[in-house]
Amino acid sequence: MTDSCHPVHYHSSQCTFAEFPGCFYCDTTARTYKLALRFHTMCSVSAAISALLFVMKIFIAKQVVIDEMNSPTTASPAGLICMTLVCVFAGKGVAGHIIVTVAATLHFFIAIWFIHMAVAYNILPDPSWYPNTVGIGMSALKLWIYYPIPGQILMAVCLFLHIFFFPISLVRVTLNKKLSAPVSWIQMSAPAVALAALTIMAQPAFEEEYPDINRFQQIHRMIYLPVMHFLFVTAVIG
Repeated sequence: MTDSCHPVHYHSSQCTFAEFPGCFYCDTTARTYKLALRFHTMCSVSAAISALLFVMKIFIAKQVVIDEMNSPTTASPAGLICMTLVCVFAGKGVAGHIIVTVAATLHFFIAIWFIHMAVAYNILPDPSWYPNTVGIGMSALKLWIYYPIPGQILMAVCLFLHIFFFPISLVRVTLNKKLSAPVSWIQMSAPAVALAALTIMAQPAFEEEYPDINRFQQIHRMIYLPVMHFLFVTAVIG
């Protein structure tokens, strides 16, 4: 796969295989590429089926979904569905474009609703909050492929929520011995998701093949590098 594919930035005309954590120009006749593509397709289909089953649940058991979304505990996995949808369908033509846009928008409103419920129930942040809040960074990344500015706005929301929630969550995980191991594991994933998304979004967000390198490097030194160093430190702490 390494020999048959070469990384290019998302908005390059050579971008023929848009996939996290990057975009690639591949030799589609290579055997390793075909094998990797089959494996990738199998994983994507499995994830898509899981996400679509949840969508079916909304229509089949509407009241159950409403009840689940009215509790911060049972609403925690909702953001994972949006993350799954954007990861599976990004780069999949017009249908993928529509699904990514809808899922990213829905993720944003889920984050608002989840925070509203947490405030109403007077609950402090813990790692179970991350899929609905900080996880929006993954949706931001995939939306950025199609709409750079809205994607950057969602990424800013992700960073703000991470900075606000992470310290409180870290203290709770450290001091609360009743939290389960899977919940504590999510503590590591939140800064990693934000860091990975921002790393990809640090690529040029315009169509030119040869952008203004000086301006590009200046923005990286002033904004991206300090933020990515901060996220890396929080990932290690988490």
